[in-house]
Amino acid sequence: MWLNATAQMGLRAVVYLARQDPDLLIPVDEVADAVDLPRNYLSKTLGTLRRAGILVSSRGPTGGFRLARPAAEITLAQVVAALARPVNHRCLLGRSECRDDDPCPAHHDWSAVAATVEKYLTGTTLHDVLQNID
Repeated sequence: MWLNATAQMGLRAVVYLARQDPDLLIPVDEVADAVDLPRNYLSKTLGTLRRAGILVSSRGPTGGFRLARPAAEITLAQVVAALARPVNHRCLLGRSECRDDDPCPAHHDWSAVAATVEKYLTGTTLHDVLQNID
């Protein structure tokens, strides 16, 4: 898979939160149950997203998480960037030097795939994703 497990988990959680009333704080236990993820790991992931400005939160018995901005203003790339280290377009075949002027056998095809994924993540908001959910 292109995204690491934490980024995938974060995307699932923020999509769930984007489907909720934007004024309500959703408890981490509810999010974890709804997206079938471990509560402790999800709690750390949501905390990272809060520090990145994707979510806001409140502690206590009535606490929880919600989106910091409208779903139409949060791209998938912003969520992924908060949770995954930049890859810097590593060589698919593991070469330390892989450039357009000195490519590996997979370079040109892989660069096209990477560009397509990057374009999708940067050009797709949470609102866009919600439009495709039944």
